[in-house]
Order: sequence, then structure tokens, then C-alpha cells
Amino acid sequence: MNLNKYELHQKPLSRGLLEDLKEVFFLTSSKKVFKSNDEKNKFYHRWLGIYLKHYPEETFYITFNDNLVAYLLACTDTQDFINNKVDFSHKLGLFTEMYTHYPCHLHMNCHPDHQRKGLGKILMQALFSELKRKNVQGVHLLTSPDMDNVYFYRKQGFDKEQTIFDGKTQFHFMGKSL
Repeated sequence: MNLNKYELHQKPLSRGLLEDLKEVFFLTSSKKVFKSNDEKNKFYHRWLGIYLKHYPEETFYITFNDNLVAYLLACTDTQDFINNKVDFSHKLGLFTEMYTHYPCHLHMNCHPDHQRKGLGKILMQALFSELKRKNVQGVHLLTSPDMDNVYFYRKQGFDKEQTIFDGKTQFHFMGKSL
């Protein structure tokens, strides 16, 4: 297994690695059925492509036999993310008071065949080191309070939690100070 960080001076991810990333994304996504390819592409862009397009400098990924098997993408300025880029900003907007202490937002997934092997922890440690180097004081993510990943993130030190119900869905904020 190899840990990699995308560097801005590099070319974009190779077609093979990008396809692997998309595969991991869709395998681990809660949404499995799409009415059209257009709907599937919009879903990908909304939840993952946005990071690669606007915030590639915080991309970490793990390869195994030259295949991408896990990734972590982040944006160190969530307010910029909300203001300029995303159409789900109303969900992130529920927690704006938290971004002063936890400004970095992350998205992470691991191929089902490679889960529970410590890859998420490796990716998190790489991100934490990078954020500390850049003097970013905290990181957060949004999930659902009943998801299995809540326990994993608690083990990684995410100890600030808040759940908000927007009338339709529960959104669970998890933050970690660095």
C-alpha cells in the first residue's frame, strides 16, 4: 500500500486513478440508483468532484497494486466552500458557528474490500499533519448520527458533536481540534 498526496505541480490524477476514485465513491455511496447518467454525474460532482476541481491541494489517496483503494479530500476553508461552490451549502450552513474553530471540511471513503485495515487512520494522520503544518486549527465532517463511521471518527479524536434536524434529515457535525 502506498500513501500519496496530490501536488499542485502534478498533472491531474491519471484516468485510471480517477476511475478508481469514482468506483470507490459510488461503491460506498448511500445512493445506488440514478435515473440517468446526467443525474449520476451531478451527484458525483456535488459530493466529490467539487473537491478535485476547486481544492485539489488537500487530496490524499492510497493505492494498492497501482489501484486507488481509499481517498481523503478536504477544503481548508468551509466558508469559501459554502459561498462559492456547492449546491448543498444549506446543510453545511446549519453549522456556520462551528467553522471558526473547525474550518477544514473533509470527505473520505475506502473501497469495501479494503475497509477495516487501518487505511482511514493513515489518511487522517496525513491530513492532520498537513493541516498542522498550515496552522489550520480544526477539521470537521458531516455525517448522520446513526452511521457506522461515527465510531471511527470518535476514535480519530473527533470529540465535538452536534446534530441538527432540518425538518427532513438529521445532520451530524463532528469536529476535531488540531
